[in-house]
Amino acid sequence: MSLVISNLSKSFKTRGGEVRALDDLNLVIEDNQFVSIVGPSGCGKSTLLKIIAGILPPCEGAVEFNRLGSAFEIKTDLVFQEHGLFPWLDVVTNVALGLEMNGVKKAARTTKALTFLNKVGLRDFTSAYPHQLSGGMKQRVALARAIVSDPGILLMDEPFGALDAQTRMLLQEELIGIWRDFRKTVIFVTHDIDEAILLSDRILVMSRRPGKIIQEFFVPDHVRRNFEDRFHPAVVQLKKEIWDLIRDEVHKEI
Repeated sequence: MSLVISNLSKSFKTRGGEVRALDDLNLVIEDNQFVSIVGPSGCGKSTLLKIIAGILPPCEGAVEFNRLGSAFEIKTDLVFQEHGLFPWLDVVTNVALGLEMNGVKKAARTTKALTFLNKVGLRDFTSAYPHQLSGGMKQRVALARAIVSDPGILLMDEPFGALDAQTRMLLQEELIGIWRDFRKTVIFVTHDIDEAILLSDRILVMSRRPGKIIQEFFVPDHVRRNFEDRFHPAVVQLKKEIWDLIRDEVHKEI
C-alpha cells in the first residue's frame, strides 16, 4: 500500500484575502514507513495531515491510497497535541469508543482496549477519568485509542509538543515500541528535529507558506531509533542540514 499525493494545493479565504497554504505538493509514502514532516511555523504541515485524514478537502490535486496500482479507501486516525478525550468517559471507554462506533460488541472492544492500554502502561488506570490523569497519561490514552481501531495510516500532529522533556522521551520510546509491534504507516508532524531523527525512516522538509516538499532525508540505519546515538556524528550532521534548510526558509519571510 502506498499513499500518493499529486499536485496538491489548498487555499483559505480570510478577511485579508485568499491565503494559499499548500501549493503543488507531491509526495509518495510506502507501506509501514515512519515519516516525519518538519518545516517553518505556518507552512501547512497540519493542513496537509487534515487533508490526508479527509477532514479538509484539497482545492486542487489528489490524495490516493494505492495497492498494486489500484486506488482504494483506507482508514486513517489523527492524534493531535490536544488529546481530545471525552471527560465524562473513563479511560477504557475512551479507548474503545471507535470500536463501539464500528459496531464491535462490548466484551470484545473492552478486551482489545485493555490490551492496548497495557502496551502504553495504563492497565491500572482503566477506570480513571481524564481529569485524574497527567498530560503524558492523557496522550497515552489518545495513542491507544488511535491504534486500537487498526488504522491503515496513523497521522500525528505534534502529539508530544506540550509535554515536559522527560515525559516526551518516555512516550517517544513507547511509540517506537508500538510501531515495531504493529508496523503501521505513520506520518508525524513535529517542530523538533531531534525527535524527527530519532523516530523516522524519512524526514520531509517543507518550504515556507505556501508549503511544498523541498527536500527529503533518510535516517541512517545505524543511528535510527537509538536514544544512545543522539550525539553520533551522523545525527549531528543530519540535524545541521535540516536546520539549515528550515532557517533559510524562515529568513525568506523576514
